[in-house]
Amino acid sequence: MSRIVVDSIRNTSASSDALTLSSDGKVAFPNNTGNILQVVKNQKTDAASSTTINAFTDIISNCVTITPAATGNKIFGTFSFSFGSSSNDHLINFRIVRGSTVVSDIGDTTSGFAVFATTQGMRCLFDANGGNFLTLTFLDTAVNTNAHTYKLQYFRSQAGTTYINRTHMNVGGTDYASTYGGIGASTFTVMEIAA
Repeated sequence: MSRIVVDSIRNTSASSDALTLSSDGKVAFPNNTGNILQVVKNQKTDAASSTTINAFTDIISNCVTITPAATGNKIFGTFSFSFGSSSNDHLINFRIVRGSTVVSDIGDTTSGFAVFATTQGMRCLFDANGGNFLTLTFLDTAVNTNAHTYKLQYFRSQAGTTYINRTHMNVGGTDYASTYGGIGASTFTVMEIAA
């Protein structure tokens, strides 16, 4: 069996390597933008809840953490989560943040709902006894090569409980969702993409 042992490969007329091979056997394509360099996934299968109102609040404070290989690379994320509320017909906004920086798409900031007019996030409307499922995506830029944690926040203006991975389902004074466990699962995936 023949074998070629090299650390990098480049065209004779190129000024930089087309690919490099590390000691652990991984191959890197330095000049190829758009390559997926790493994928990090986290899942939450238990329930969480919060009753905070009138402020964006962590509903899941550590969804997923990624350490970029290089500054300037892109971080593409997909957050798919199950949620519910204790009250009917309440508006709830969701957003994804890195530290205090909003990275997910934002909803309408000029709506007629005065309390939401200055907030940001994707808005949802639902009833108390039915669960919902929402997917948020974002494209962020790696500001450095430190570990970065992305988290999910919500905003609601009316009193009530916001749930993750369960509905309210309080019938006749019996909290069925709490008694029989959560009704959903939430998945958080981020990918580092070469710039």
